[in-house]
Amino acid sequence: MDAYTALDLNRIFGCDLFGIFLWVAAASFLICVFTGIRKEIKRKIKIVGIVSIIIFAVDCFCSMYTYVIASNYHVEFELPSHYEVTAVVCGPDTLRITNVGDEDVYITSQYKLEGYIVSTWFDLKSSAYDRKDDDKWYSDHYAHGRLTPGEYIEISYDLSPYGELRPGHYRFALRDDEYNCIYAEFDITDTGEFVWPE
Repeated sequence: MDAYTALDLNRIFGCDLFGIFLWVAAASFLICVFTGIRKEIKRKIKIVGIVSIIIFAVDCFCSMYTYVIASNYHVEFELPSHYEVTAVVCGPDTLRITNVGDEDVYITSQYKLEGYIVSTWFDLKSSAYDRKDDDKWYSDHYAHGRLTPGEYIEISYDLSPYGELRPGHYRFALRDDEYNCIYAEFDITDTGEFVWPE
């Protein structure tokens, strides 16, 4: 289950409407205890109450489960690179990284794709687990690189392992040699077009 699916399901299971089942169960209990209705009707009301409690309990479990799954994809403990470097998307799958500082910049081949969902960055799940190094980082085909002041490099990535990306805001995250991140952001429109800063 990816972050999008987990968050979508969490919104469904976390819906206030499921609280109705708790009220139905409580009402069933009170009716059975404090009214003198016939046994047949009381038995049916008890069944409604028990079913309502079960539905509410399953909803609570699913809500917590999907929250935990989504939390596993939450981007944490990432810091922007301290190097003076710019990274911009210059094509649907291509980044241009430029050293704009006065010292050499070192970048690694480790990268990942992140999505901005509900005001938070989440790691996106890829099917390319054979290239997975650690955690949610992937290594691509190019070697570790050093950029001298003023030098730039263009790197192309294969985004097909991520499947069809939903409309939204995204960023590439690349690791430098100190395991901080160089970011390049872009958007995907409702028509599936890539849009990036000029």
